[in-house]
Amino acid sequence: RLAGGAFAQAIYAAQPAVGGNPLPPSLTRLDAVNNNFATPEKLRVFTNSLTASYGITDQLTIKNILAYRTFTDRLTNALDGAGGLIDPFGSGNPFLITSVPIYSREKQWTDELQLNYKSAAFDAVGGIFYYTQRYNYQAPLFALKSVPNFTPPVGLVSKSRAKTHNSSIAGFVQATAHLTSRFDLTGGIRRTEDKRITTAIDPTSAAVQAGTFRRKFSHTDWTVNAAYRASDGLMFYGRVATGYLSGGVVTSGIPFKPEEITQYEVGIKSEMLDRRLRVNVAGFYSDYKDLQALDFSQGFVRFTNAGKSRIRGLEVEVSARPFDRLTLNANAGYTDFKYLSYVIGGVDLTDTYRPLYFPKFTSSANADLTLATFGSGSKLSLNVGAEYRSQIRYAQPVNSPALNAATISPRRLMLDGRVMLDDVQLSGADCRISLWARNLTNQRKLAYVADLGTVVEGTFQEPRSFGIDLSANF
Repeated sequence: RLAGGAFAQAIYAAQPAVGGNPLPPSLTRLDAVNNNFATPEKLRVFTNSLTASYGITDQLTIKNILAYRTFTDRLTNALDGAGGLIDPFGSGNPFLITSVPIYSREKQWTDELQLNYKSAAFDAVGGIFYYTQRYNYQAPLFALKSVPNFTPPVGLVSKSRAKTHNSSIAGFVQATAHLTSRFDLTGGIRRTEDKRITTAIDPTSAAVQAGTFRRKFSHTDWTVNAAYRASDGLMFYGRVATGYLSGGVVTSGIPFKPEEITQYEVGIKSEMLDRRLRVNVAGFYSDYKDLQALDFSQGFVRFTNAGKSRIRGLEVEVSARPFDRLTLNANAGYTDFKYLSYVIGGVDLTDTYRPLYFPKFTSSANADLTLATFGSGSKLSLNVGAEYRSQIRYAQPVNSPALNAATISPRRLMLDGRVMLDDVQLSGADCRISLWARNLTNQRKLAYVADLGTVVEGTFQEPRSFGIDLSANF
């Protein structure tokens, strides 16, 4: 706690809403923070599924996959990580910068009925998929408030309480024709009908009306895939497919359209040297239209369709087994994302808006070495892995160089290791004992950043950690 609320006064005075200038954010990971408004998360999840399959003939099978999921989640998130402040206006009470108590509950059913056919000439699958979801959500936002006795204040920056009922039904069919012993041609089509119902109970602002809002959406998607096996260890393929992300209606009652994509992919899959070396290469290009994006321009948060984009890239996977005790795996990816048009609230941002959450380069590698095998059948092995990604931008550029730096997560390299003793027999159980270490070089870089208006919230990489795992299969 800072005497007289001096630090809280500085934060309050820095808010643009009261004519202040933003304070430069810290990019140093602290050893500890005072989150006296944070509470342990209480998450309760129940899932179940049932799969039934019946062979009508040797070639024809009917299959049904039924699943049910429910969860309840409660927590209070002190977004600012700045507990211990005192009211800068002299009351002596604790002072809150930004905090959100969250309660959410969901129930979800899915069912998929399939009819599968296999023969020497062609394979086919067709069926119906059904999905229904009911979701309740409450997340009031408290910001820059005095909090007597740590009791949540009455005055809110925004309220957010809503419930949704979403359902979807789709019919699909896909068939693969084996035109020759080396050439396959696949085609498929899917028709989807979606319903979206949103009820705003406590709107997020005065500009949003309470009420129930309904929308329906439908879409037809298709796919075509050609695969040619030049030899037993070499295959070339090409694929074109469409897809869509359903539209909806937010608590403002304003609908947004579905987001659509057309994807193109070509690649090579190969196995060589008696299957000791596997190399896969794929290039892809994706066209998006009616991009769904968050819009803050009307004084409340809503989804809108902002425009078009394209993504192109390349992926390479290599797996090698130089000798029986050593397996090496590596992959690398390049992704180039560009907005072709991006319009929010009638303002064309195409030339200034930057892609978020997209690293251009990613790669990983790991080595698995068997150190020893024992007469009992158990095995001692070592696994070492590395993961790299280039920098990621989490928020759009602003005029402050310090804030810009805080919203970019720099490139990073993570090193992990694990020693495992497998197939240990204990009292009839098959056991595994693992000693592991994560972030071996103790990297301290930003892992995620969000500009919340009143504060810039950031989380850093987890520090170097060690542990032991024990698992048993009976």
